Amino acid sequence: MAMPMGVVMDTLLRHLDVSVSVRFTVLSLGFESVDRGRLSRVVGRYGERVSLRVVRVDDGPAGDLVGDRLSRLPALERLGLGAYLRLFAPELMPEEPRLLYLDTDLLVDVDVAPLWRLDLQGRVIAAARNLLYSTAGDPMALAYAIDELPLESDSAYFNSGVLVIDAERWRSESVTERVLEFLSAHASELISADQDGINAVLAGQILEMDPVWNLAVLDEGKARLLEGESRVQQERVLSSGLAESAVYHFWGKHKPWNSGLNHPQRSRYFEAVRESGYYGAWYGLYRRAADLGSLMDSVKRRLR
Repeated sequence: MAMPMGVVMDTLLRHLDVSVSVRFTVLSLGFESVDRGRLSRVVGRYGERVSLRVVRVDDGPAGDLVGDRLSRLPALERLGLGAYLRLFAPELMPEEPRLLYLDTDLLVDVDVAPLWRLDLQGRVIAAARNLLYSTAGDPMALAYAIDELPLESDSAYFNSGVLVIDAERWRSESVTERVLEFLSAHASELISADQDGINAVLAGQILEMDPVWNLAVLDEGKARLLEGESRVQQERVLSSGLAESAVYHFWGKHKPWNSGLNHPQRSRYFEAVRESGYYGAWYGLYRRAADLGSLMDSVKRRLR
């Protein structure tokens, strides 16, 4: 479903300095023409300073570059092969010296121009520290490979949902191929797919960005697992009603658009869907259908 992409694009553009031009590139394993049309409508409202390109990596030249290498990777049940596509972005856009990668489960409530201009201080990428398991030696991070990496158990473990990438360095240092080799070697042990590979291969080459650029909003189950400063941060975010200027990242499988009617960020998110114009005049019908679907799911869970 491309709707979350539309929300990311619109909320980013809504807060962006109007003097900044944007070239969106969507990497996809399959894209319906109706989705392409809806995304074009979203970005088209911002004029000629914004362009959109959809690259299907399962077909054409992109498929030739990515397809076989992607098919050899393990498809983790909760992530799927799509999670690996960010690894190929610098190769698929060889003309770009720098990239800003964004996951689709985001809500942008801040001008990202300063993030785009961030000084990487000689590092290959910038990323925010993972909130739930924030150290490399955590059993949910890289504990399975820590002995073979230039990392200490308490070294930072980073989230790959928002990345500033020195694409020239990435390409010249063959980062994609090195990450793929790590993933293949640890196929049976991977927990967070691409994220594990990026942290392992770029150990010491990741600049820690301010968490405001990738501020986790955990679902209820994951939030209970937090401790210490991480728990304080999450409670502050939730109690504020997402009122801070930040890039919000909805972690976990329970997203505002696919969970029950009581999801705490559901109303805020659906307002962003409406404002994006993704569904146009059909938004009201979509919202009623989404609410009905969530209600039926809730009833099914109670009857089990």
